[in-house]
Amino acid sequence: MFSKGEIMDTDKEDANLSSEEICQKFFTRLGEFLNSHKINLIKIINKNVYDDVFYSKEVQMIYIDDFFRSLREYGFTYNQRETNDVSQCIRIKGMKGVFILEMIEKILNGLGIK
Repeated sequence: MFSKGEIMDTDKEDANLSSEEICQKFFTRLGEFLNSHKINLIKIINKNVYDDVFYSKEVQMIYIDDFFRSLREYGFTYNQRETNDVSQCIRIKGMKGVFILEMIEKILNGLGIK
C-alpha cells in the first residue's frame, strides 16, 4: 500500500504500453481522482499557475515539476514512467519545463472529463 503522495515504482503491467497509452491511462486516473474528490484540477495547481505569452497569445502555464508536485501533495500517486511519458506527450517543442494549461484541459475534455 502507498502512503499519501508516494511515487509508485513503474508497474509491470505498464511495461508493454506505449507512451501515448501511458498518458491516456494517467489522465483517465487523474480524472477519476478529481471526480472522486469532487475537486477540479485548477484548485489543486492554482498556486503554481502563471500567465505568459506564447505566439502572441496570453496563456496560463505551470512548470512541469510544480504540476506533478501539486498532484502528489494532494494525494494523487503516479510512477516515474508516467511522469516521463506525460512530460513528453504534452510538452510543447521549444518550451522547456512547462505545460500550457489549455493542453491539459483539452486532454481531459477529450477523455470526457470536465
